[in-house]
Order: sequence, then structure tokens, then C-alpha cells
Amino acid sequence: MDWQPIDTAPKDGRAVILAASHGVSVGWWEDSEPTFKWRFVEDFDLTPTGCCDMESEDRVPCNGMHADTPSHWMPLPKAPDA
Repeated sequence: MDWQPIDTAPKDGRAVILAASHGVSVGWWEDSEPTFKWRFVEDFDLTPTGCCDMESEDRVPCNGMHADTPSHWMPLPKAPDA
């Protein structure tokens, strides 16, 4: 499937590939989020920054927020057969 306009993206919490100004990332729509509805998967960082969900003292997890709205999306590919 080719890139689709963001207004056609699923808004049911399903992970998809998102294209935004900060790059291409996996993310999902989170309806309960009041400010940044699109959430982006981030790499783990060993230095806490205080800006992400579920932060602990030694790791920042992957539910990153960006003041960014994706412009396009596409579904994740099917996983390979094991």
C-alpha cells in the first residue's frame, strides 16, 4: 500500500507507520490525549528527560509526544511467518 493522507488513518489505537516533519515513525492515535493525539514510538534513552509517559528513574519509555502532526500514514507490514 502507498502513503495515504492522514485524514484517512485509523483512529482506533492501531499502530501504523506515520510520516511527519520529524521523520518516519510507528505511532497511533490516542483519543484520550488532550494535546497531541498522535503518539510516536521513540527509541529508549538511558537519560530521563521528564517529557514522556511512564518515566522511571533510569529509562524513558517509548510513548513519545511530539508537537507534530503527521501528514501521511500506511499500515504496518505483515509479520514474517515464524
